[in-house]
Parts: sequence; structure tokens; C-alpha cells
Amino acid sequence: MVVLLALALAACGGPSWEDYKAAATNGTMADRELHDRWVADRFAEVEKSTPWAEWGPARTVITCEVDRASSFGQADPNTVSCASSWVRQAGFDGELPDRIRSFDDIVRAHEWFGHADSIAQPIDYYRQFRGRPEGPNRVYDASNLPGVGYSRHLDDATRIGLGESWTERDSRYWSALSRRRTFSPTPAGRSSMP
Repeated sequence: MVVLLALALAACGGPSWEDYKAAATNGTMADRELHDRWVADRFAEVEKSTPWAEWGPARTVITCEVDRASSFGQADPNTVSCASSWVRQAGFDGELPDRIRSFDDIVRAHEWFGHADSIAQPIDYYRQFRGRPEGPNRVYDASNLPGVGYSRHLDDATRIGLGESWTERDSRYWSALSRRRTFSPTPAGRSSMP
């Protein structure tokens, strides 16, 4: 049993704590609601296209930081930046390399873009190293694999990212989660959260 973790991420911000608080009740909140709806629709597309997967509910995490540096450089002093993360987990049976390829085909068909060879590395690593000892009582498994990332434009100014990573669980673990319809966070050390 393997669990696929899909993560979508968008960022927004304001110039100060006071401005952020004011923005949270107008434009920024409207942006978040728009992003929430957009991401929910994208997850629904992927879920509908993956009948071989059993999807759990979405979780949303909003993380705000002051003076956070980004790929554009250091923020102006007292700038508040917030990132929203939407996470869904899916359980499925089958061969992991086949599911990675299927998921890649599906998200690309839904206009997500990634590097042409982005799935080659996790598939190759899984084939080469699966089951290799990784310390006391530990072997190399899906949770050791590099993740795969995609992006898609929400509008001219906003790009949303989609990432996937994996972990292996036996069927008893997944069955227990499915019966409860609640899903635990990702295993320690493999969180995709910012």
C-alpha cells in the first residue's frame, strides 16, 4: 500500500501586521477564498481521474511570516507574507512506479507543468534501492524518494504548485484510516508543509 501526498501552494501578503489584519477582512481573504475554490476544483479533477485511489479530505494550512525572503529577494522590513497549503492524501494498491506514471499523465492532462523527466528519478531510485537497509530496523522505501513537483497558473499573477511524495503502509493501516475517514499527518521527517 502506498499513500500519495498531493500539495498545492499559493502565496499572498501585505506590508505590515496592521495592513495584513485589514487585508484579511477584504482583498486577501477574497484571494484565499478564490484560491480555496480553485484548488478544490483541481483536486476534484485529479480525484475523478484516479479511480484506483481512495482520497482523504483536504487539509488547509496557512503560514504567515514577517520579513520572509523569497525567490525575489529579501522582503521590505515588517512585510507579512502568507502561504496557503492544501493537502490531500490518497491510498492505492499496485506498483508504485506504475502509479507515479499514471499520476504524472493525469496531472499533465489537467494542465499542470513539470520537468519532462521529473518522474524518472523517484522511479529509478525505487527500483534500485527498495528494501536496502537504511539503519537499525529500517529499510529504504517510498518515503525516501525525492518528490515530484508541478505548477499551474491560476491567473496572470498567481502560480500554484502541486507536489507529490509517497510513503508505504500495509493494507491494515490504510483500512483503519479508511474506516475512520480521518487521515493522520505525513510521517515525521517527510512533511510537505512549509
